[in-house]
Amino acid sequence: MNFVIESLRRTLLIRGIRVQVRQLGPPFAGTLYAPIPLGGGPGQFSDSALTGVDLDAPRPAVRMLKESFLSDSGDRQRAVRDGLPLRDPFPAGQLTLGPYDQQLVSVLAQARRGAYEMRLFLDVLADGERHTVEITSEYGRFFLTAPASSYESVLIESVLDDGRGTLVHTKPGVFTGDSFFTG
Repeated sequence: MNFVIESLRRTLLIRGIRVQVRQLGPPFAGTLYAPIPLGGGPGQFSDSALTGVDLDAPRPAVRMLKESFLSDSGDRQRAVRDGLPLRDPFPAGQLTLGPYDQQLVSVLAQARRGAYEMRLFLDVLADGERHTVEITSEYGRFFLTAPASSYESVLIESVLDDGRGTLVHTKPGVFTGDSFFTG
């Protein structure tokens, strides 16, 4: 998920992003939706603070990602297999925004053992006062599930030869880490 932090008429010191995680149970195994990826791929994070959180960790925390994660496709492929290359807590040091400055923050979350509900909180210092702001979405709460070994059904979005998009519904589906097999 991506969000923008904007200071209005004052300087903000970003002290951190906290995460509250609630495990909902085993991975969801209902319908898997596999959309067509849109956008510029890994370069889309180039002007942002790239962070990650491991929801399976005993104490999940938003942490910086290794810089090579953006430029090294091997790092991205290893992340699918081994997990995100997490480093220091975010921000590493302090992040200050002057009046009317903006900062894009990208949070990549991973889960390998269950389904989770996640809430994010931004801790800031503005004019000497501490504030905590919950990061919300117009779509509601944030959920993430680990891959299930199989799904009740799979919807795969694809593009036809004439350029039109289509959804292919298959039943059942099996997930093997980075590929979907349906039958």
